[in-house]
Formats: sequence, C-alpha cells, structure tokens
Amino acid sequence: MGQERYLAGRTFRLRTWWPCREGWEHDHCEFCQRHASVPVARDDVEAVESGYVTDDGYHWVCEQCFADFQDQMGFQVAE
Repeated sequence: MGQERYLAGRTFRLRTWWPCREGWEHDHCEFCQRHASVPVARDDVEAVESGYVTDDGYHWVCEQCFADFQDQMGFQVAE
C-alpha cells in the first residue's frame, strides 16, 4: 500500500500511545489500521494502547505488524 515510501529503514521506539499534536485522540497502525489510544477504545477488541512509533511521533505500527514487516521494511529499533 506504499508504506515503503515513508517507512522503509526508519527507526522506531516501543511506546505507550500519546497524541502527536493537541486534540489528537487516537492513531491507527500504518499497516492493519488497528486503533491505538489511551485509554484504549472499549468498543474495539483489537485496539491497543502501545506500539512502535517513529521519532517524530507521527507514524505508529502495532507490535504484530512490526514483527511481520521488520525485516522486509528494514525497521530499526532504538534503545
């Protein structure tokens, strides 16, 4: 779906979700669109409150998709 254009080779950190800008209430995994928020969405059994995020805080990837695509996309994990 084109994620390689802006995610290939990027460095990520595993974090609890936080808004990247004021008023932001949730994000979605860049691959599967899983809902990420704190508090976690009660009406979505697939929702998560943490995942891997780029240093700019803008691109979120759920843990499952990160594991699935890490090698293919060349994702790096920051300490």
